[in-house]
Amino acid sequence: MAITGEKATIKIKTIDSEGPSVVVKEMDSWELNINVDTVDTSTFDGDGWAENETSLKSWDCTIEGFYNKTDTTGQKAILANMLARTKIEVELYYNKVSETPDYKGQVVIAGFKTGAKVKDGIKVSYSCTGSGALTGDVMTVA
Repeated sequence: MAITGEKATIKIKTIDSEGPSVVVKEMDSWELNINVDTVDTSTFDGDGWAENETSLKSWDCTIEGFYNKTDTTGQKAILANMLARTKIEVELYYNKVSETPDYKGQVVIAGFKTGAKVKDGIKVSYSCTGSGALTGDVMTVA
């Protein structure tokens, strides 16, 4: 059965914060990429076939939505942490009523993009690069 995305949400928390994670308002999209670097270990014995091993794991995510100038604990906090060069914790959920994030980890905010069009709402996009392990409910293998 397919799962639809209308119940998804994004929460953030500053690293020094003792309080709970907060929802980033007006977001309508998140995308997560998980990668594993490969190391070419090809030898003359491979009969012309490349051989590879895995190395470091990495991840990044993009969160997008509509600009909300009143979202001081979400959107403005992300931009403030980017400009201060401090990490934040990102939590990505498939279902906002879930107690446990599907994915969770510390990120460096690597980019911010916005723009305006006559016939569209003002959009914002934040590019995040993972720093350390990605955890969460989906990452737990039984």
